[in-house]
Amino acid sequence: MKKILLLLCLLCASNPSWGQDKAAEIYMQNLGDQVVDILSSYSASSEVTHERLRSLLESNFALRDMGKFALGKYWRQATPSEKNEFQNLFRLSVVDHYIHRFETHTNERFDVVASRNEKDGAIVVTSDLMRPSGPPLRLDWRLYRTGGHFKVYDVLIDGISMSITQRSEYSAVIRKEGNGLNGLNRVMQSKWNARGH
Repeated sequence: MKKILLLLCLLCASNPSWGQDKAAEIYMQNLGDQVVDILSSYSASSEVTHERLRSLLESNFALRDMGKFALGKYWRQATPSEKNEFQNLFRLSVVDHYIHRFETHTNERFDVVASRNEKDGAIVVTSDLMRPSGPPLRLDWRLYRTGGHFKVYDVLIDGISMSITQRSEYSAVIRKEGNGLNGLNRVMQSKWNARGH
């Protein structure tokens, strides 16, 4: 046992990225297991489930940085008050979006299968959502380690980036509505209200 631990230490020391990869895989497996546990412990649509998932997402997703990326050049053009309003609406809509996606995947198993380092310092962890019927759903989680903790910055579902998709959608809305970020904020607020919140 001591020899195995010594070997692991030597591998991590000679190749720090190897240790980062494994730490990222453990982090994502734990996060996925927590989601599965929440969905299996309570009614999928219950307020307790929503609150626990909301807390988990807000503490593990880099929502502010995700919001800035989704706006691209429009972030730099916006006023401080427009940015604050957008960040609040973005947080609400993204968390709500993932909660409702998770609700459709009860009685499933989350398995981390691989990870890789990116040139920009990100670690992409690949996982499969094992469904009772049908093929597994492939999910890639783009992580960065900041302040000693991993945060999710993007999720790719079968190779499609959610952050890039949002960026394209927001850009189209801003061009259509005009009035910069204020126009997007109006549309996002209207959609949020329409959901009954």
